[in-house]
Amino acid sequence: MPLEIEAKLRIPTDDGGDGVFDNNREQFNVRSTLEPTQMVSRYYDTPDGDITSRRWSLRLRREGKGTVATLKTNAEDSSGGLFARGEWQVHASSIEEGVDLLIEDGAPCELRDMIGGKPLVEQCRVEFVRRGMVVELQSGLLVSITEDKGALCADDRSEPLHELEVELLFGEPTGLEPFVEHLIHEHGFERERLSKYERALRLVRSRGSRES
Repeated sequence: MPLEIEAKLRIPTDDGGDGVFDNNREQFNVRSTLEPTQMVSRYYDTPDGDITSRRWSLRLRREGKGTVATLKTNAEDSSGGLFARGEWQVHASSIEEGVDLLIEDGAPCELRDMIGGKPLVEQCRVEFVRRGMVVELQSGLLVSITEDKGALCADDRSEPLHELEVELLFGEPTGLEPFVEHLIHEHGFERERLSKYERALRLVRSRGSRES
């Protein structure tokens, strides 16, 4: 099963990511960079919430000119504040096409059973600009560092998004935590325990509470 291991950090200021991307490169070898890219993630579920009830997420993300469907299973605390989850990604033009392609690519067939022929409805979305780089740390770990800045959205409600994702690409998971702790203490970042989807869902639920 493809496994995503990452840490999410809240960035408290508008220019808080600059220290990582512009000023601290002596700490690692930059292997590649991602130019700022506009992204829109739309999250889907059945009208009965079958996917979310399993703590899975199903999304279709526009990344520049392309679209990618992604399924993530529920996160588990793996080590020292890092979280691991199953993740599958395929290029797809619609979420319906994405479901079929994800299962062909090895995602759980249970996803199709969960949907059971019901329509897939957009629950919320996240609009942001991403910049990033892949770096090799002095410890030998290969890590992706991305800064996402934008907004979490649910109908007419929104809240700001500004976070750093630190994802392990190669190496032992336990080796990532010291680097994450360094970023926290060096730049004043804060741990974020919820995914973008979970935070956007809070807007959906708060909207429902307001309407009831």
